Amino acid sequence: MYSNISVYVEISTKDPFNWNNFDDQKEYTIFKEASDGDTKVRGFFSKDPIEEPPILEGRFFNSSDFYNHKKVAVVGKVIKDREYFLYKGEKYRIIGRMGLEKPTPLDQQTLINIDALEESKEESKNYYVIDDYSSMKNMKNQLQKMLGKKTAINIKDKEEKGLNRVMGTDKQNQFVFYILLCIVGLTSTFISVYWIHRKTMLITIQQLIGFQQRKILKSLIFQYLAASQLFYLLGLFTGKLVFPFSDEQTNIIILSYIIATTFGLGTFLVAFKNKSYENIIKRLR
Repeated sequence: MYSNISVYVEISTKDPFNWNNFDDQKEYTIFKEASDGDTKVRGFFSKDPIEEPPILEGRFFNSSDFYNHKKVAVVGKVIKDREYFLYKGEKYRIIGRMGLEKPTPLDQQTLINIDALEESKEESKNYYVIDDYSSMKNMKNQLQKMLGKKTAINIKDKEEKGLNRVMGTDKQNQFVFYILLCIVGLTSTFISVYWIHRKTMLITIQQLIGFQQRKILKSLIFQYLAASQLFYLLGLFTGKLVFPFSDEQTNIIILSYIIATTFGLGTFLVAFKNKSYENIIKRLR
């Protein structure tokens, strides 16, 4: 949603201000991010026309929608609200619906005119993204000119972009992500061990009557992969029907699939080795 030259700013003030006064000589776009970490709803302001997102119904914002006592929103195509968008007890009239024919992250986004969003909830710390501004070096001076020198302004570096990093939640999300990957790997490992355990009698009989170890392993791997891949594909198909995947989510799913398959096959081979002919003879003795 943001360009490569966007800058994240934390402004500490409860005093209302008008983004029209930021710079009357240049074009720019302002996004206000939710302080609770909600990345699907943002405040929006634009000075002069900008490149609009793809609109399926209605229209995008224009200058008359800002600081004109309006409460309007442009929503993604999967948002079920039709006439009004309800957000934290407030109603915003839907003026447009954005998206493409294929699923994109834009489908779940909602933009609200920034003044209406700020009026609904006053906060001591406000998080903004300043985008499409051609005078980034002069940005802090412009902010202080608009807000006053006593207002605390914290500008984030490019490598610290995103509200998650601004609020210190990005590491927490990464930690949760790694925990989930570990759970996926351990679950796959458990399934492999349990599956081999259920096949113990069949493996024992085949080995005792002279089946080659390689043929037994080849047959079992084929059965295991067929069953596990069918399970993964069924889960992917079901998830695709319920939630449209973004490119980032698809990459996470692919990574989880690779980890689950790798852990599963590794555990499968170790468990099968424990059921080898030599180990069976040791147990019988």
